[in-house]
Amino acid sequence: TIPNIGNVTSSDSQAFGGIVVRNDLRSSVQSYIQYATINATGDIKITAEESATINANDKSTVTSSGGSAYGTGKSDAVNGIIATNLVLSKANAFIADSDVTTTAGDLTVDAKNTSAIDATINSSTSSGDKAIGVTLAFNTIGWEAQNILFKALDALLGTSIGNEQPAETKAYIEDTTLNIAGNVSV
Repeated sequence: TIPNIGNVTSSDSQAFGGIVVRNDLRSSVQSYIQYATINATGDIKITAEESATINANDKSTVTSSGGSAYGTGKSDAVNGIIATNLVLSKANAFIADSDVTTTAGDLTVDAKNTSAIDATINSSTSSGDKAIGVTLAFNTIGWEAQNILFKALDALLGTSIGNEQPAETKAYIEDTTLNIAGNVSV
């Protein structure tokens, strides 16, 4: 029996890891009165509320340990994460091309857009010799989807990251006759 005295040969090790994540959330809400005649005895409320939300948690751990008891051998670890989170959203509330009357009560037209991205990347790369870790993250609300490679180049070069498509929130009354007994809130 040979006693265990550790590793006496050069023991090379390599570890590679990679994650590519794409979350693409598109949503819209519309609440409206159009081409209508409304006669109400109480309040009229037109409300659009949008709350598109991405919650993303990406975790990557790459570890390489090799080598011998004498310090010979190579140990390399490479880890890469590319994450892109995109939200395109809109909330519109409106009255258009209508006649609206209340004999008692208020008129409210309200739109809210509380779209959000909550993204976390936790990346760890370790080695007994060489370790390389690369993390690229792109979080956008109100920008058109793009190719991840082009986004990376644009971000590194400091150029435009794409075309705007703003997160939209509109509340309006257009081409409408109002006869409201109470308050009007838009």
